Amino acid sequence: MAGLFAATLSSTDSLLLSACAAFTQNMLPQRLGYKAVRWGTLFMVMLAVNVALYADKGVLSLVVLVWGGMASALTPIVGVYLLGGKLTQKCTLMMMVAGLSTMLFWRYVLELHTVLMDFVPGMAAGFLVYGVKVALPAFNKKDIVQK
Repeated sequence: MAGLFAATLSSTDSLLLSACAAFTQNMLPQRLGYKAVRWGTLFMVMLAVNVALYADKGVLSLVVLVWGGMASALTPIVGVYLLGGKLTQKCTLMMMVAGLSTMLFWRYVLELHTVLMDFVPGMAAGFLVYGVKVALPAFNKKDIVQK
């Protein structure tokens, strides 16, 4: 039981730190300075605490949901890059949206996440988008390949 709580807190801590960094570094203008970054971090912490306190099923279900979302959105992209594939910005965004929306549809509309973890069809949807990109040559020519 202690291991389960330790894994949950470790994941929560990492997700909170990455959310704070993404918010303060990308959303706040750099000219606002150090105090704005601290206020932005405090805002993200308060938001995370409120979400955790008012969650219907608890923090563990939120962590599982977030990990499933990250796996659905990012694993196909990392997999394609590891296998030497080239992705355009448009294709990358489409893979992320397809993976995340499939995962959420599987969990909340079909309610099949008890049968098969919801990130599996989400990852399959992301890879399917890449398969369509490779199969359609017209789709490949319209966008600039990222380097």
